[in-house]
Amino acid sequence: MTTNPEFINRVIQLVNELRAQSNLPGLSVDSQLLRAAQLHAEDMADNDFFSLTGSNGSTTGSRLREVGYQFTTFQENIGASSPTPEEIVQSWFNDPGQRTTLLREDVTNLGVGYFLLEGDTGNFNANHYWSLVVSTRSPGGIIRGFNSPNILQGSIGNDTIEGSVANDTLNGNGGDDQVLGRGGDDLLSGNDGNDTLLGEEGNDQLFGGQNEDFLDGGVGNDLLSGDKGNDRLQAGDGDDTLQGGEDNDTLYGSLGNDLLAGNTGNDILFGEEGIDTLDGGDGDDQLFGNADNDSLLGGTGNDLILGNQGNDEIIAGTGNDTVYGGKDNDVVFADAGEDLIFGDLGQDQLFGADGNDSIFGGDESDRLFGEAGNDFLSGNQGDDTLIGDVGNDSLYGGQGNDELFGDADDDFLFGDKGTDTLSGGDGADSLYGFDDNDILGGGNGDDFLAGNQGSDSIRGGEGADTLQGGKDNDVLFGEVGEDQLLGDFGNDTLFGGDDNDGLDGGEDNDLLFGNEANDTLFGNFGDDTLDGGDGDDQLNGNEGADQLLGQAGNDTLNGGEEADTLNGGSGNDVVQGDADNDILFGEEGNDTLNGGDGNDILNAAAGEDNLQGGTGDDSLLAGEGNDTLDGGDGADTMFAGVGNDIVRGGAGDDSIFGEVGSDTLQGDTGNDTILGGDNDDIIEGGAGNDLLLGQGGNDTLSGGDGSDSLLGGAGAFAQYTGGAGRDFFVLQRGTQVTITDYEDDIDKFVLADGLTPDDLLLSAPVGESPSDTTIVLREDPAVVIALLVGFDPEFRDTLITSGDFI
Repeated sequence: MTTNPEFINRVIQLVNELRAQSNLPGLSVDSQLLRAAQLHAEDMADNDFFSLTGSNGSTTGSRLREVGYQFTTFQENIGASSPTPEEIVQSWFNDPGQRTTLLREDVTNLGVGYFLLEGDTGNFNANHYWSLVVSTRSPGGIIRGFNSPNILQGSIGNDTIEGSVANDTLNGNGGDDQVLGRGGDDLLSGNDGNDTLLGEEGNDQLFGGQNEDFLDGGVGNDLLSGDKGNDRLQAGDGDDTLQGGEDNDTLYGSLGNDLLAGNTGNDILFGEEGIDTLDGGDGDDQLFGNADNDSLLGGTGNDLILGNQGNDEIIAGTGNDTVYGGKDNDVVFADAGEDLIFGDLGQDQLFGADGNDSIFGGDESDRLFGEAGNDFLSGNQGDDTLIGDVGNDSLYGGQGNDELFGDADDDFLFGDKGTDTLSGGDGADSLYGFDDNDILGGGNGDDFLAGNQGSDSIRGGEGADTLQGGKDNDVLFGEVGEDQLLGDFGNDTLFGGDDNDGLDGGEDNDLLFGNEANDTLFGNFGDDTLDGGDGDDQLNGNEGADQLLGQAGNDTLNGGEEADTLNGGSGNDVVQGDADNDILFGEEGNDTLNGGDGNDILNAAAGEDNLQGGTGDDSLLAGEGNDTLDGGDGADTMFAGVGNDIVRGGAGDDSIFGEVGSDTLQGDTGNDTILGGDNDDIIEGGAGNDLLLGQGGNDTLSGGDGSDSLLGGAGAFAQYTGGAGRDFFVLQRGTQVTITDYEDDIDKFVLADGLTPDDLLLSAPVGESPSDTTIVLREDPAVVIALLVGFDPEFRDTLITSGDFI
């Protein structure tokens, strides 16, 4: 990077030669113009641009004033890429607009700047950068004060006013003036014109006045006020106060703890070093806090605010503002409007206030508050706290262990990575935990909650909520409202809570608890445990070896595939085993138990129950109450229990026990064993070779088809009907048996209690039909052992033979 004085002198020579050819006087070289042109050429090279407007927004006029040049008129040419003075002058001369700059008649001074940027690799690669400025210096004079307090007034021209070491009052009045305070605590006023005010040493007060002014406080605690026009204010050393005034101003804080106020207009404020306070005021302002702990106030308008380093306090003000907290721990208050807030580095506190705001926490552990409006909050990295507050908000936790609170209205919460805690609050909220082990709470409203990955804890809260566990082992609580709970993957635990809930365990081995109200539970895949709790519940085990507990209420239980254990609990329940070997419990209440396929165990307990074994070798236990039992296909074992029961064995070789009560027991097809138990029972063997035992009570036994064995038991009276096939009638002391269909040479008698054929006699019954025959004890003919109904008396003498007994 270099300049070339020879190139500059050659350009000056060539320009004056062209002017001479046009009969115009030559231009005098001015050192201030040389400096202004050189600074702009270097600015274009260093900051990679090509424009009459400087990188800091400066114009040709403002650059001339900054170097102290007072002018009545000026014009500037710029160039790039031309490597020699001859080429750049020829380029300017060939362009009609830039030729007028070279040949203006109303200018007297000239300044040229050149800068070579070797190896230029920017977006604008030119290497050679040129600037040429022509101007006429203003006719204003130079006014100097003495070393005592002075009051100096400028003219309407372009004046240079210099104070002294004393406390001076300096007024530029009209024209483009240079006002220099020098030493002392001075009062400087530019008034009309584009003025340059330099406070220099002392605690000075600078007032720009009209037009575009440049104010520099210098050393000391200064007050700078730009007033009207697009002004530039430089604080300098000390604790300064800068007020931009009207229009679009640029304020620089520099050293010290400065106060910068843009006032009206679209202002740019730079805090620089020190603990600064920046107030943009009205308009669309740009505030840059830089180092230390600054206070930045955007005011009204759509502002851009950057806190930079330090623990800053930022109040964006009304309007749609963009705020960057920068480094360290910042506090940002957005105020009204739709604001965009970035916490950046540090542990920040960000408040959205009114309006639909977008808030980003950045690195480290931040606190984000959406407040009123439909806000977007993103914690990004760190362990963040996000509070949506009023409005339909969207909250994203990002990385780290975050806490998300939707608060009022319908919110969207996404925990993202880390162990997060999500609380929907009021409204119909949507909560997504994503990675790791999260805690989700829906709050009031009809919410949707999804844990996604990780072992999550999910609570629906009040309202009709939908809970989805996702992967891993989750715990779901429906709580108040009619909720839908889905465990998804993993060994999940689901609690329905109040009201009528739907629970679906999903994959793997799950625990489902309906709790109160009328719930619907689905175990689905895996070996699940379903507990309906109170209320009339529906429990469906689906696939897997499941355990279903209906508990209180009139419940419906379906075991599904594989070997399930089903317990209806108290209430009038319907319990369905389906396939495989199931265990069914009715408990108290009038229950219906259906084992389905497989070798099932049905235990109804108390109540008037209906038990259906279905296909397979089943065990049916009725318990107390007047029950109905149907074994279905298979070799079933059935216990009627206490009560007057109806039992049907169905197909297969069944074992039926009437137990206590006057039961009706039917073997149906198969070789059945039926025991009546206590009380007066009706026992029907059905098809097959059956064994019928009346046991206690006056029983009625009917063998049906097949070779049956009938024994009345301990009752005083019993009735046998053998049915088709060879039947075996058991005769014993103490029981009078009525046999309705004895067939000689087919049916057989079986003698019990030590009876032998020699102990028995045939006789005509007393008071009975003459076509009947009785079997009595030989030793006491008054004791009737059996009454053979319809047996022809003429065959009595041939009845008792050795072939009739076993």
